[in-house]
Amino acid sequence: MSIFSDRLAELRKKRGLTQQQIADELSVNRVTYTNWEKGNREPSLENVVKLANILDVTTDYLLGMVK
Repeated sequence: MSIFSDRLAELRKKRGLTQQQIADELSVNRVTYTNWEKGNREPSLENVVKLANILDVTTDYLLGMVK
């Protein structure tokens, strides 16, 4: 797993959101989102920005650029 996928799962759980809820918010399939959390795939830059907004963090934090 990567810092990105670890943080993605951690932040989602901290906010009490399901994978389906975030997938719906992004208009992607839940399996697509699950693959991001597992580190099997990476989202587009546009979806990284949307994820950061949904999870209320910066893209730098989400991508592991800052602690």
